[in-house]
Amino acid sequence: MQYVAFTADKLVRSFPAKVRGFSIGASAASVVNIYDGTSSSGTLVFNIEIPQNETAMFANEGILFSAGIYIDVVSGSVKGSVFVE
Repeated sequence: MQYVAFTADKLVRSFPAKVRGFSIGASAASVVNIYDGTSSSGTLVFNIEIPQNETAMFANEGILFSAGIYIDVVSGSVKGSVFVE
């Protein structure tokens, strides 16, 4: 397993991979979407709304993203990591 850090939109993987979890902190109220695909036109898997000064966390045995993993920071200010395999 490996982690990929982000503070803005990011293409995490351009090939099939598993998301094992994420941790995202927000210094302002924020929205982060995680897509199965290589852009925000992929399939929306996670829509994460994070209040100011809070952290959203998720851990799992792994969810397969068949077309890639793309993170879209829709609004706010975040610092996070996604855990991939």
